[in-house]
Amino acid sequence: MQYINYKRLTEITKTVKPYRGSTNRFPISYRVHNTKCFYVEKEGDDTIYRITYGYGGKEFPVTKEEYINAEAQGVKNYHDIAWRDDTDPMKYVRYENHPREIGIIRPDNSFEFTASYYGQGDNTIMSGWSNGYFCRSSRHGGMIYNNYRDNVFHPIYKGMRLDCDTMQALTPYQVTGKRVMRKVAKDFLKQYIDFYKVSDVMMKSMRSEDFIAMAHDLVKELDITKNNDGWGMSIDTNNLHSEAQSRLSTAPLDSAMLYCIAHDVMNVRRRVCYHESTNNYYSSNPLNLESVYDAMRRKLNKEIFRNNPSVMKPIDYEMGKRYPASDWGVTITVDGKEVEQY
Repeated sequence: MQYINYKRLTEITKTVKPYRGSTNRFPISYRVHNTKCFYVEKEGDDTIYRITYGYGGKEFPVTKEEYINAEAQGVKNYHDIAWRDDTDPMKYVRYENHPREIGIIRPDNSFEFTASYYGQGDNTIMSGWSNGYFCRSSRHGGMIYNNYRDNVFHPIYKGMRLDCDTMQALTPYQVTGKRVMRKVAKDFLKQYIDFYKVSDVMMKSMRSEDFIAMAHDLVKELDITKNNDGWGMSIDTNNLHSEAQSRLSTAPLDSAMLYCIAHDVMNVRRRVCYHESTNNYYSSNPLNLESVYDAMRRKLNKEIFRNNPSVMKPIDYEMGKRYPASDWGVTITVDGKEVEQY
């Protein structure tokens, strides 16, 4: 964040006039970019700089009488939220636009992350202010900062403070990941061996259209479908996983079909939904059931591991260094308390 470090912003306040109508609002770069600016404020004895980008709306509760009076006077920012119950204190609200704060520059030259969320535009802007880049990586837990040149890597959470020049964290944190214990996992999966063997043989000996037709009949029997006029049908997937689990040993093929539908493995769910339709992409492009089986097995194994922590062991990673991508998620702790990554 060298571009917006404390020294540079202080220099701006001394050499650049504030925006018209204010005494504490200054541009970060081009003056015409008037929604990308900072505000000078006092926090105790310290002078801090609030970095803002754009505007965000906030809701404030009002009474029904205030709403009716505002409507009668033609005031546009009072609203009756139709989907909220009359007993909800936020049934009638007043909308106000406020500068959207994305961080605070403090006298110790740190940038504190204060926004409720960071979108792609925010990440792009902040990347331009630093040597690395900000982005969202689901396999690293969420929002991250990555600088290959200086070998600096951080997960980003609300309240985190980074030095603007070195991008090192000023508050210690601990990143803990998970790793599958191979031997324990192998023993755990023994209960699925027969299911995998039977479903493997049966799926690979079937034609694609027969597999989809049988899956279609199966969900119809379960009464979990709803017809959408002209758009195939929809399937309620809430209980499919438990239905599949209950058939694991008694009806392995049915179980495999339900798992494929529940996780939409290689678009199986969509194919089942559109089975009775004609002249669509799915009817003219048959599935490779060998690939479907392999994909289902990989997906199911991941689901099994994710739902059974006994096959995992925690792995601590060094603060500020890149940690490996993972399907199992990470946790971040600060002063012994878990914090939520953006």
